[in-house]
Amino acid sequence: MHPVRLGCENLEYPDIPAYSCLAGLAPLRPKLRTYFFVNPQRREIDKMNVRLVRFHFSAAVVAVMVILSSGSVKQADAQGLTVEQTVICKNVVNRVPVDAGNSFATSVGKIFCFTKIVGARHPTEITHVWYFDGTERDRVTLSVGASPWRTYSSKRLRPNDVGPWHVDVLDAGGNMLDRVAFNVVP
Repeated sequence: MHPVRLGCENLEYPDIPAYSCLAGLAPLRPKLRTYFFVNPQRREIDKMNVRLVRFHFSAAVVAVMVILSSGSVKQADAQGLTVEQTVICKNVVNRVPVDAGNSFATSVGKIFCFTKIVGARHPTEITHVWYFDGTERDRVTLSVGASPWRTYSSKRLRPNDVGPWHVDVLDAGGNMLDRVAFNVVP
């Protein structure tokens, strides 16, 4: 095995010893020429280390790109959501809609919009937007944790809420997934 030898030559101040060049003792940082003499086995090890560093650097770049794009991944997952069921009902018991229909009397007092979502790969949100006679009356954001996921929002009915209603179901990006229409009668 050959020892590694290091040489230094001071081009501006040839009278200064080589060891002072390596220690940074030469005045005004002269131009230095450094030579590394290594055996052939060591040169191969250095080539492998360079390849390994390049690999780790590439992996780190890919990891950073994935982390930075995680927002767009979540957005793409939200686009994969589909609504399996949306109904208006009088109650929700054990995550099941009760007395679903498309016409409700104001005397019911409270109605529910029940939605069953499939296709969620990561936690996300949906929004129920309640409209009365074409005017937005309420906006409720609901968490979606897995697939399938059942969730609901509710609305209290007042005597002057008689007329056509609908609820839009939107994904996290604001895209419409479903719409359910119903009427409130006196």
